[in-house]
Amino acid sequence: DKAQVFSGDLADASDSARRALGDALRGCDAVVHLAGKTSEGTANAEYTESVNVGATQRLAELAKECGVKRFVFVSSQSARISRAGSYGASKKRAEDVLLKSGVDAVILRPAIIYGSGNAGLFKKFADIVRKVPVIPIPYTAVTFQPVFVGDVVSSILSALEVSNPAERIFDVAGPDAVTFPGLIRAVARELGFSRVLIPVPMGLCILGAKMLALVLKKPPVTVDNLVGLTEVTPINLRPLKEILNVEPVRLSDGLKLALKVN
Repeated sequence: DKAQVFSGDLADASDSARRALGDALRGCDAVVHLAGKTSEGTANAEYTESVNVGATQRLAELAKECGVKRFVFVSSQSARISRAGSYGASKKRAEDVLLKSGVDAVILRPAIIYGSGNAGLFKKFADIVRKVPVIPIPYTAVTFQPVFVGDVVSSILSALEVSNPAERIFDVAGPDAVTFPGLIRAVARELGFSRVLIPVPMGLCILGAKMLALVLKKPPVTVDNLVGLTEVTPINLRPLKEILNVEPVRLSDGLKLALKVN
């Protein structure tokens, strides 16, 4: 059968929007919930809550009513941060809502995703490395485990198929831990550039991000972006490998694919 496209606004809580969403879900075996207000760009807390929490609740309720057999929710490692920003906190509340909804849910928590797309945080990093020889960079020794976009896709596909998984929440990350400056250096190496990094105290970076948010609709960096670099979230890849059968690629190999380096 041909795919059907339904357009709508998940932040719209009206009865008509709910009916339209129900029409889209009717007859579906599974839902992959990827929509959300991300940590990029500015948004007030009310809008973030309406998109990331309210919409997830409505979608889960309708999925249950329509007999959807599996609900895959793409959350974020930001949901695990103890002092999360508005994005991470809303993702955690959305997870809690979903787990209490009664639908057959699987939650994926990807780390920073990198790939060859034309949008997203990694694209910003790569563009800066390509264009700027001297790069001011938030100073942090916190490590994280970037994940290649292909491994995220594989995780979603596997989560749709796995029967009665022993785990319901999966870390989706790469095998290599790296600091943010380390990631920028790795990107520069793969692109064949020599770049000078100037460390900037994290507190000053967060202050600057707050000021940019006051004057720019789409600032180059947001407070939520930076909050994710202030705390290590412990990663357990065993469920990803053993239950979802995904073996994430090494960072060096993934960067070659993402940056199309021969």
